[in-house]
Amino acid sequence: WTHTLLAYFQEEDYDSRLFMATVARMRLFDVVSSGAVAVLFFANVWLGQPVVPLLLSAVVFGAVAARERGYRFKKPLVLTARLRRLRLFVAPALWVLALAVWWWPPLAIAVLELAPLVIVAVNAALAPVQQRLNAGYVAEARQKLAAFEGLRIGITGSFGKTSVKHML
Repeated sequence: WTHTLLAYFQEEDYDSRLFMATVARMRLFDVVSSGAVAVLFFANVWLGQPVVPLLLSAVVFGAVAARERGYRFKKPLVLTARLRRLRLFVAPALWVLALAVWWWPPLAIAVLELAPLVIVAVNAALAPVQQRLNAGYVAEARQKLAAFEGLRIGITGSFGKTSVKHML
């Protein structure tokens, strides 16, 4: 499930506001997993054995993850360094939250549905790291431009800049 959300987050250029608007517009809610948790909760109550529902939930979540790997997006998910950092913290945060509330599945369902907010929160927490990295990229680009001794051409206008750039 996080794969799909991260693909949309990357597609929205890691902009939390645009991402949350997309979540609402596209209805990016994990209804299948949430429904499975609800059904397994009642199975647990009926069977009185928490092990069977836990195993079944692992199967359901595995099936959801396998299914979402086949999704096609406008732009495929690219495992950039930034995405790897996000994923490194998002997935464990969701698992910890889900396991912490497993004793009462309605809260586990809430955790599943709050995954977009977890992504936004992790992105905000990693923002200072990302800003330092971006500043390093800008400094490196400035050094390369300062060392460049070739002809510099500025292309301005409303139309055709990219075409002219490619022709040049």
